[in-house]
Amino acid sequence: MKFNQYSPEFADKTIRLLDQEVANPLLVFQEVFEFYDLNHIRMQLNDWLELAFSSDDEDLKDAIPRVNLMQFALHMEAMAEAAFLLHNRTGHGKPAIPPNDFAAPGRGAGPAPNAPVKPLGTVG
Repeated sequence: MKFNQYSPEFADKTIRLLDQEVANPLLVFQEVFEFYDLNHIRMQLNDWLELAFSSDDEDLKDAIPRVNLMQFALHMEAMAEAAFLLHNRTGHGKPAIPPNDFAAPGRGAGPAPNAPVKPLGTVG
């Protein structure tokens, strides 16, 4: 199934969380904020929008999908800020380290800052 299409069967189900994260969702915040601080998250969201808006994708040629994408990015930023507050209020907050190439337990690494973007289908 393509996840770029809405599917009611996944509207209320997690698909990325590990079992221990389903049991304790705060673990997700802990992992995220080990790799990113809020500024890095904002930078990544901005880069994501720039890439999307410079895309030749037919779905983004009209104004409404672009506005929807911008609104979604703003909501994601607000969600990241709320997650940051929850993370710090639960006593897990500690200074985030810059994104790096070291794998986090169970999920993988955060991207290196300013890493070159490779076109889809390229290797290495």
